[in-house]
Amino acid sequence: MPGDDNRPVIVQTSCGNEAEAKVLAREAVGTGLAAGATINGPVTSIYRWQGDITEAHEWVLHLKTTTERLAEIELLIAARHGYELPCILVLPIEGGEARYLDWLSRESGSAA
Repeated sequence: MPGDDNRPVIVQTSCGNEAEAKVLAREAVGTGLAAGATINGPVTSIYRWQGDITEAHEWVLHLKTTTERLAEIELLIAARHGYELPCILVLPIEGGEARYLDWLSRESGSAA
């Protein structure tokens, strides 16, 4: 697994439609911010927004990357996302197949 300063993580965000999720995924992978992306959906989300309980169909995007790229990915999501307040969660990867984690680290590039 990479060193503590560059750990593998999954960045998760929910998108209002599949097209938006694909745009974010392709840009993150295409620019080397993420090694890969997975889109799940549609899913049903129920949440409180501006005092109301809301139910919506969403697509969940998982970007496989490293902690080194988090700030850039957050900027990408903020710039391209259709939501006023997009969900951006960072999920640590506690372990995994060593060759896959090495690939993830290599393909996520370097923020330097």
